[in-house]
Amino acid sequence: MQRIDDDATLTHISAAYVGMYEGGERLQDALLTLQDLRQRYSPSARITSDCAACQMLLGAYGDAERALQEVLKQSPNDREALQNLYVCGLHLGRPEETMARYLRQLSSAHPDCTLLSQQEALKAAFNAAA
Repeated sequence: MQRIDDDATLTHISAAYVGMYEGGERLQDALLTLQDLRQRYSPSARITSDCAACQMLLGAYGDAERALQEVLKQSPNDREALQNLYVCGLHLGRPEETMARYLRQLSSAHPDCTLLSQQEALKAAFNAAA
């Protein structure tokens, strides 16, 4: 019986990821599935982060920001949560000091982060063009 339940859980998670990828009407279904799994089992950093990503895709950046802050309480250096929190902050127009703090935290925890290297490359290109 446990194996069947585990398979169903994996199927639900997979269906949610497919819904997030496809977008449109499937996004809301994906979010509901992830929220259901989060309530059914103890809310892990991973599933909470997935809920936040889905909320971001739906444009609910405030809800996503709150969920990501929950993730960081559980796992303070979670790469995905830190990156997505930065993106939420951009969409929500957070103050420059807040955004700089997010980047410092991301940089100290994950100096090899793609988001940071892409940002540096864009700065360099902008400075070269200026």
